[in-house]
Amino acid sequence: MRKFITALSPDFFAVSSIVLFALSLAMPAFRFSEDEVWFKFSSGNDLWPGFLVLILGWIGVFQGVFAWLSNPLWAIGMLFYAKKRFSRAFQFFVAAFLFALSVYFLKKIAINEGGGEGAIYSMGLGYYTWLASIISILAGSIRNLTRRSSGTPPLRGSAP
Repeated sequence: MRKFITALSPDFFAVSSIVLFALSLAMPAFRFSEDEVWFKFSSGNDLWPGFLVLILGWIGVFQGVFAWLSNPLWAIGMLFYAKKRFSRAFQFFVAAFLFALSVYFLKKIAINEGGGEGAIYSMGLGYYTWLASIISILAGSIRNLTRRSSGTPPLRGSAP
């Protein structure tokens, strides 16, 4: 398994992270009740898809919910990763991962701009896919950092 991971190029980790992130946008991220209602805002029985959480999540920052900050941290980390600055990218990915985990400590989140809150019943597959996108690129950063510290230069791009 270790040989398999070290043989993977940095591009694999970046592409897998981007694909997982994109998939998470189409999947349910949070459920606010036990009901199987897809998208009913009026009653509070909501199952929010990832794209909605991405669009509205910044509002939570003003209410002390900082998990959404994982998204810009991930994006900045991706820029450093693309420039082969794996140490700096690693720092941003660790921060993104820690902010993403902070969702586990939430009982309620803002569900509208009027200050309304919804109790989180469960996290959906979209949340876990989003978390996997961060873990994937974090693993790529660790891989490249360990290759550098062992004296083996990090792979540049795909294998010929």
